[in-house]
Amino acid sequence: MNLDIDALRAFVAVADQRSFTRAASSVSRTQSTVSVQIKNLEARLGFALFERTKRSVAMTPRGERLLAYARGILRLNDEGVRDVTAAQVQGRVRLGITEYFAPEHLPTLLTHFCASYPTVDIEVTTGVTGMLRAMQKAGELDVVIGRRDLGGTEGEPIRREPVRWVSAGGYRLGPKAPVGLALLPVGCGIRAMAIAALERQHRQWRPVYCGPSVLGVQSAVAAGLAVACLTRSAVREDFRVLGAREGLPKLPDSEIVLFAPRRAKGPELRQLVDVIRDHFAQPPSLPVAAAAARAVWR
Repeated sequence: MNLDIDALRAFVAVADQRSFTRAASSVSRTQSTVSVQIKNLEARLGFALFERTKRSVAMTPRGERLLAYARGILRLNDEGVRDVTAAQVQGRVRLGITEYFAPEHLPTLLTHFCASYPTVDIEVTTGVTGMLRAMQKAGELDVVIGRRDLGGTEGEPIRREPVRWVSAGGYRLGPKAPVGLALLPVGCGIRAMAIAALERQHRQWRPVYCGPSVLGVQSAVAAGLAVACLTRSAVREDFRVLGAREGLPKLPDSEIVLFAPRRAKGPELRQLVDVIRDHFAQPPSLPVAAAAARAVWR
């Protein structure tokens, strides 16, 4: 028995998204096509992969067992294709990535891409999602890894991360005390989320620090100047997570979204998009190496 690669890719997408509609968007297929691929795969295997209701999609026990193998098959397939075609791929790609995700994801992502495609130049810009999306729409960036605003529908979801209130270890905040915040500039979705959450509970707040980088926000928190709202990727080990004890509202997860052209022009751009999807589906095992230094920073 041979399993179809495209069907396995659709299967993994549905497993990750828990939705046929979102999965179809992530693999650039129609919902009906993905449904047919899953049905054909189930017929070939002789058992159901998902339990479907009108409101949810859940995996069966056998589907859970197949998922790990499917990820491995896809990873080997994609790595093999990249390896044998890398010499043919040349050019330049421009990647934008939001500050919140850059510290954890960018080094490994760049190392993987640069090692796989040494003849492709990559230019990286970091900033808040709103600024990066404006640059992309102006033709200044090819691909953006950013946040999806609440209620937004654009982009391809590739991972979810919790968002936390954090402070320095010795910082004390009473449950009704005004909250001093360290913030990124207007245009940052997490800034808007934090302020809206505080105002909904009528909690007083004031800006203590506002700067253009997450590093600056982290420094203000580490110095004990303020509280910040950060994604898990940006929470340092020495920070203290705050919550109900301090009277702070619970925050929704942050959705990491890939903003890329539906039909990428040029193999170098298509390969970058594939590497990003692979990285967020299952982090590459390549160590951080000097290859990342090839990127041009702005």
